[in-house]
Amino acid sequence: MASALGGRVVAALPGAQLFAPEKFRAEAEATAPDYATCYSGKTGDQIPVLFAAFDAIIAIVSLGAMVRLIRPRT
Repeated sequence: MASALGGRVVAALPGAQLFAPEKFRAEAEATAPDYATCYSGKTGDQIPVLFAAFDAIIAIVSLGAMVRLIRPRT
């Protein structure tokens, strides 16, 4: 599952954090204890916040989904 891969990324990159939707809280916290943050609401609403807060984002979603998430909103 994506959270398991996210946990491996967090373990490999010092300072990395795992962000996951609330519905995946149990898996995210089990995979990356102390480094998981879960959010409510739409993932697209989190993207501007993450871009403002971090130098880089590793997204574990399809490329098409990421393109739709980062597109300008009108």
